[in-house]
Amino acid sequence: RDTSLASFREDIEYSIHGAVHLGLSGDMDSGYAAQDFSFMVHHANLDRLWWDWQNTHGSFMMYDGTGSNGRASLTDVILDDSSVPFGGSTVESVMVLGYGNVCYNYDSSPSPPQSYPGAGAAGSSAAAAQQPTANGADRTASNAGPATGPSPVLSGSSNMPNRLLEASRLQSSLGSDFVNRFFPGLGGNFPGFRRREYQEKKEKCVRSEPLPYPPRLTPDWIKMHGFDPERVEMFHRNACEIVEVLNNSTYKSPY
Repeated sequence: RDTSLASFREDIEYSIHGAVHLGLSGDMDSGYAAQDFSFMVHHANLDRLWWDWQNTHGSFMMYDGTGSNGRASLTDVILDDSSVPFGGSTVESVMVLGYGNVCYNYDSSPSPPQSYPGAGAAGSSAAAAQQPTANGADRTASNAGPATGPSPVLSGSSNMPNRLLEASRLQSSLGSDFVNRFFPGLGGNFPGFRRREYQEKKEKCVRSEPLPYPPRLTPDWIKMHGFDPERVEMFHRNACEIVEVLNNSTYKSPY
């Protein structure tokens, strides 16, 4: 239901991101979290969720909000440091999976767009510099022309009939009022709803117990990240409300 990257980030940051760090504990709930191998798995999943959100809204270049350096801008340059991926690149040049140095995609996610979506005239040069990644090789404007045609190797969303069936079950379980409130992406337009699907395990994995509520972020975690405690609490209540609605419906999670 988020219509801006800033609100989507808060929904992720104040729930699943922090909850997994705190749930695993150890290094994961400290400033040394990156030493735990699960750190990369966790953040890859968050990246996948962001990519699905970008596709659901068609908002590949939505980059808003404020940070310690002021308003976010696609022309911002990523810290040029060997420890930071894509260091020295502009934000705009790494916003879309499957192009340039961002040479990957997720099997359960949509395919990259057929051409790199620039941000208007200001972003035309960055968009023109991008080429679909082929066979693991990164192609840029230095050795190829402007990006045209679909990415030839990266797989996209599969099992769409099963995704549509799951979306239909969700709508039937919750009713239109709750669907429009919490899952406006459904809105009668099922193809816009992206959901990971494991058909071969689905019937065996249906849960009979209620979905758990997301844990609250601890005061130490909130302080370490400089979060606003009131906004954290507001987003936590929203997340708990969604769980409450799902648990009081006929919907059964396949996970």
